Formats: sequence, structure tokens, C-alpha cells
Amino acid sequence: MMSERRTIIGLSIALGISLIINVAVLGIASGRHWLRPPEPQKVRFLDRFPPDIQGVMRETFRPRRPELVQLRRGVVEARARVTAALKADPFDHAAFVQALEQAHAASDKVDRLYQANMSDLAPRLSPAQRSVFADHLPPP
Repeated sequence: MMSERRTIIGLSIALGISLIINVAVLGIASGRHWLRPPEPQKVRFLDRFPPDIQGVMRETFRPRRPELVQLRRGVVEARARVTAALKADPFDHAAFVQALEQAHAASDKVDRLYQANMSDLAPRLSPAQRSVFADHLPPP
């Protein structure tokens, strides 16, 4: 009888400790999920500007959009070639340098298209809009 009582008390203590540990682990896990800071939202380039300027930007950029999509795809592919060249075994330094140059050239094409868009956009904006536009450009 005494032995059974000790067993029950021992099991009750073990169960209580196990329950406390489980609640603590659950609390830590849920706290990490619910209390972590939200991930920053990506801000589209266009969303940086006031609505009246966004409209002019859309009108100006629309004709070049298909070309921009194609050029961006080229940048992604070129960067993938850089990654592949880095991971290649054996490492081919010449192939890596060539991939870097191709990635630079692809990025340069995108930059030139954006510059052409900006060149077409600026004269369509009023002086006040150009000032606001300049204030909303990303930092250099």
C-alpha cells in the first residue's frame, strides 16, 4: 500500500514536471512566432511617389514595359550564370569573370532603359512635380 502511494506520488510529480516543461516549450515557440517583428514589405519603385506622378510615370513607362521585362529576365539569367560559375568544380576563373561581365552588361541595359524612361518623364512633369519626384528618388 505504501509502495503504491509512493509510485503514484512519483508519477504525479513526473507528470507535473513534464506538463510544466511542455507548457514552457509551447510558450517559447509561440512567442517566437507571434512576437517576432514583421518582415519589411517590399516597396515598389512606383509606390514611392504621389498618385499624380505615378499616373504620368505609368503613361511614360508603359510602351517600354515589354522590353523592361525581357531585360530583367536577362539580369536574372546572368546572375544565375555567376552563381553557377562560383559553384563549378573545378572552378573556372575565366568562366566566372565572363559571367560577371555578362551580369554587368545585363544590369547596364536595364539602367539605360530606366534612364531613357526618366529622360522622357522629366519634361512631362511640372516644376513642382519634378521637385517632389527628385525628393522621392532612392538615395544614391
